[in-house]
Amino acid sequence: MCPQVPPNPSPPQPTAWKTDSIAGNALFVHTISAYVVWVLLGVVAYIGHLGAQAPMLAPFLPGGGQPGGKHNLSADGMLEFWYANIGACLGFVLPHSFLRPRRLSSYLATIGLQSYDRLLYNVIAAASLHFFLCTMVPLRTPVVMKMPFPPLVHLVLSAGCLVYAAACFLANPKTTILLGVSRALGRPDGNGLVGMDAITWMGECVWERGGATAFVLFTGLSILPPELTLGDTTTRVVAAMYLRARSSSFRKWVHRIESAHQLTWVLRGGLGAVALHQAAASSELFAFSIFDWRVIAAISIALSLRAFEVFDWHKFWLRLRKSAARS
Repeated sequence: MCPQVPPNPSPPQPTAWKTDSIAGNALFVHTISAYVVWVLLGVVAYIGHLGAQAPMLAPFLPGGGQPGGKHNLSADGMLEFWYANIGACLGFVLPHSFLRPRRLSSYLATIGLQSYDRLLYNVIAAASLHFFLCTMVPLRTPVVMKMPFPPLVHLVLSAGCLVYAAACFLANPKTTILLGVSRALGRPDGNGLVGMDAITWMGECVWERGGATAFVLFTGLSILPPELTLGDTTTRVVAAMYLRARSSSFRKWVHRIESAHQLTWVLRGGLGAVALHQAAASSELFAFSIFDWRVIAAISIALSLRAFEVFDWHKFWLRLRKSAARS
């Protein structure tokens, strides 16, 4: 007589408490990531002054969608501009540079929450950046360039490219990895995209779906405001240098799409030349010249950013750390 084999036990069913806990965690993680995405897209709207182009959208954008959108303050000069904004700027740069996901993971591991490291990193970056957008004191004069586009055309370009970029960003399944959602929810491949920054990833998503044309329109033209001031230019240059210095993913990607990246600079240079020509035609006191300070500044900025792109910052940081360790 054969021994009776006991039936295979059925897998344990999750209790109502555990099911509610999982659902609550998913709701929490997706809510936090939605805030991060809102701030990220708001930054693009902010640097393009979308809140000024479309005032009806300003209440729904971080910082009112434009410098000084949440207050009426403005700086009288470059020194006052730096003094007013350096604190909020460091409030973003320092944690974004030194509280990387790997370090946060070691801290969170002590309480068993290491899977939330990337999500926490993104939240800290979004919150500090949101604060900077709301408190930034703009430098409204002098005006460096006025875009030679009709207001409606510029609005359609800015808003349309932002909507398209948002759709590309959200439609990419790897975006949940970048935001830290996949890792926080225990999904496979939650540790991917190591070293990738959000700005570079958004550009890659646009490139992947729309090709070179969409990329050039989005990164080269749509984020330029109708009126570019010295304060806008200074902020953009500092942010661009920081991105190039800190993000190896950005530098590698720029090298892969070198021709399209250079085309954006050619288009911007062409727009700058048209704007200067229009300014010369409308003023008897202004003569267009290659020695105009705006031309010299534009060339200097382009060369500086190019140097930041080709310089091997990874080796530089390694040498700096070794020197600091020896001392």
